[in-house]
Amino acid sequence: MTAEVDVRLPDGERRLLQAGIGEWSGSARCSPGLALLLEFGSCDHMEAWLPGAQRALAAGDSLLPRDWRRCLVLTELAFASDVLGSGCEWSTTTGLSDAETVVLLRIVQRRLAPFVFDDRGSAAATGARRPSEAAQAVRRRVPWPARTRHSEWAGVAPDGYAVLLASDVHERNGLGLELYDPAGHLVMDAFRDDDRGELSLTVPSGEGVPLPVAEWFIRSARERLGSRGPSPAGRRSWLRAQRR
Repeated sequence: MTAEVDVRLPDGERRLLQAGIGEWSGSARCSPGLALLLEFGSCDHMEAWLPGAQRALAAGDSLLPRDWRRCLVLTELAFASDVLGSGCEWSTTTGLSDAETVVLLRIVQRRLAPFVFDDRGSAAATGARRPSEAAQAVRRRVPWPARTRHSEWAGVAPDGYAVLLASDVHERNGLGLELYDPAGHLVMDAFRDDDRGELSLTVPSGEGVPLPVAEWFIRSARERLGSRGPSPAGRRSWLRAQRR
């Protein structure tokens, strides 16, 4: 018997899935083929499943891997498909902008990836393949979602750019602010290193960022991240390094 999986989703990610499956009680349209794809006996079966899934997401309850997969696929379709889902009406019906949704959806996809594929590397009903080793290696190089202790949506920057606020305790200790372009690519990363008490700025993609957007992001980073002195442990590490 398959065990339920407890996935601790931050509020923004949970709201995304709630909005995504909620669309199937509104503007999104079920079909017999979709019901079969997601292992429902019929559209009526899917409609009966939706309220329970909404309650589980709202309460932060665990779900079966099959149900996490359903939540994810229904959200993907509701957002992206104008034929089956909400498509162009998504931002109107959910209150989530396209830029905000792209950022959150990519994070949720990475977070749920270990649970929505079976041992053979496929999502049982959809036939989706587990990401290749090369793809997983690329994902591991992404500075934030794969490594963060916590991340949350932090707003929309000028020109449709999106901002994510995240804490990191893996390879570095501190708080960061990330800037994503409208296509969902990470273009700037501001980080407050709590061990050193320093603020830094990197441009991971090497792509150009419009100057007004960059200026807005730097101001936002100073306001949101602030600055603090190094932690006692960080100060001791720095002193030891200087003595060598």
